[in-house]
Amino acid sequence: MAKSPISNKKERTGSSKMSLSEVMIIQVLFHLPGYKTFKEFYLVDVSKYFQIEFPDLVSYHRMVELKRDSFMLLATYLKT
Repeated sequence: MAKSPISNKKERTGSSKMSLSEVMIIQVLFHLPGYKTFKEFYLVDVSKYFQIEFPDLVSYHRMVELKRDSFMLLATYLKT
């Protein structure tokens, strides 16, 4: 991460390589095994056992951001 010269905050230099469809697949898989929280599911199962299926996995915090964006896109699509 690089620091912004204006705000002195760290900014992301790279972008997520996960596609929107991969994010949505992980969201659907979360509902299958019966986990109570998405965080537990992502950190316990996805990050350990799905590395081959999703080679460009992102951190949990980044996944939460991508998940929010996918919901917004889906809501926009359903609205139209």
